[in-house]
Amino acid sequence: MNDLQENLDISPQEFVDQLLNEGSRIPCDNTNESFNQQGDAVPPYFDKRLFRIGQKLYQKHMYAMDVMHCFGVMLLYSIKSAFDVAMAATGPDATVYDIYIRQMNTNKNLQLFYDADFEPGSREWKAITKTKLRHNAVSKGSIKQGFNALTQKEMVLGQWFIAGFVIVRGEIAGIHNVSEEEWRGFHHYWRVIGYLMGIDERYNVCSVPLDTTRKISEIILAKVFNPAMAERTPEYLMVTKIVGYCWAPILPDLEPKSAANYTFNLTKPKNGSKLPRPDFMEMNWFSWIYYYYFMFVLLYLLKFDFFRVARNFLHRANFYMIKNFTTVPRIQCEISQYLHFNKNAKPYGVD
Repeated sequence: MNDLQENLDISPQEFVDQLLNEGSRIPCDNTNESFNQQGDAVPPYFDKRLFRIGQKLYQKHMYAMDVMHCFGVMLLYSIKSAFDVAMAATGPDATVYDIYIRQMNTNKNLQLFYDADFEPGSREWKAITKTKLRHNAVSKGSIKQGFNALTQKEMVLGQWFIAGFVIVRGEIAGIHNVSEEEWRGFHHYWRVIGYLMGIDERYNVCSVPLDTTRKISEIILAKVFNPAMAERTPEYLMVTKIVGYCWAPILPDLEPKSAANYTFNLTKPKNGSKLPRPDFMEMNWFSWIYYYYFMFVLLYLLKFDFFRVARNFLHRANFYMIKNFTTVPRIQCEISQYLHFNKNAKPYGVD
């Protein structure tokens, strides 16, 4: 029985249990056969037309998806095992600018992947290989520092933090007017990317039908992410602050406290297009303004094609500027460092 058939024969709850239990013991580095083999060619189920549709959905909703990517980073770091791996990769004395560089590199790779044809030997294909090499180095570095290896569980949660909110929260994540074929394309795209990154099919949340992926994702939110965020540990509250400031050059309209509250609300059960009153952390009047600004933009303004296209254009222009004129984001990060943190941001400990 192949992995896909196994996945079709188990319930969403069983899938999540399998991921959290088995997946937390199986590495996603060069000690795993899947990691070594699943980058030589596209998977046998690869559908170029569907894959391209998935890429175009990102291009159509670039701004909203990058906002969800930022919120996903905040969400992922609530998981201690992912937190520990990030600590090993970035270092305990990293500054806001150091973490910005890491996030910016991830964003550049994602944009490359969303534009690529993924022909073996192409520049984009080589970028996949380089990304896997970095993941492997992170896994080895994590082990050397006394933490666990990068596992299938962390890789799947990493896949989820980029795509999950988009798939399961839709309109309240700012993704409006999407056809079923576009959803299927996006779902297929992330199944293929997960495969190429070394995720075993039995743990890949996109290896099952789209409706099942949504059910699995709701369970992951309820069972994994929401309880982890709800602990509100001092270390994690510090991390949400740092993530907010290191993403500010990429998303200039981002404010850390409002972003953390919006993220926490996205982990709660969906109630149509309504969001519950934010209760993750206290906000001053300034943060409240940003919270309602984001809610108005994501829930309402992005419904309109003109606003969506204009906002995407501004977002692309800003991304081009910070990618090519690196002094500006560096100064911005150093100002945030000076105003909001001690000499070192210490993202993995409390100041």
